[in-house]
Amino acid sequence: MPAGRSYDGVVSSVDAFPTFAKAAAAELPADLDAVDLLPFATGKRLGDAHESLCWQQQVWSRPNERKPGPGYPQPAYNLAIRNGRWKAVKQDQPFDGTNHGRAWELYDLSRDPSELNDVASEYPEKVRQLGDDFTAWRNQMPKPALSSPPDAPRQGR
Repeated sequence: MPAGRSYDGVVSSVDAFPTFAKAAAAELPADLDAVDLLPFATGKRLGDAHESLCWQQQVWSRPNERKPGPGYPQPAYNLAIRNGRWKAVKQDQPFDGTNHGRAWELYDLSRDPSELNDVASEYPEKVRQLGDDFTAWRNQMPKPALSSPPDAPRQGR
């Protein structure tokens, strides 16, 4: 790979494994849900390695953070989808994605990389499309294993 070359496409940290494995000439499973970034980094392929990236992250309460009130989803998740210049975010959601009083926020990362200006009201069709794409992705993912709430006493102590 040429020294000093960079790649600014949309990637995920899970892409590191197949990239390093391919660089080491290792064989990879055919059903791996990640992308070898070497062709992008060397300029042999152009564009984004992923059309869209989706993720959801469990919200973990810390002692100095706000305490959720009655009706707050337990556990709660922050949801996001990135597609090209667009990123949609929905915070504090139950796993099943029911709204819980929040709408999708939408950011145009080409003009607002710090995600300071929610433009969802200006692009309702883009919000709907990204929300539908996120739901389709989430519906094909396995459910997380059940775990105790963070404040629950642990057995054996």
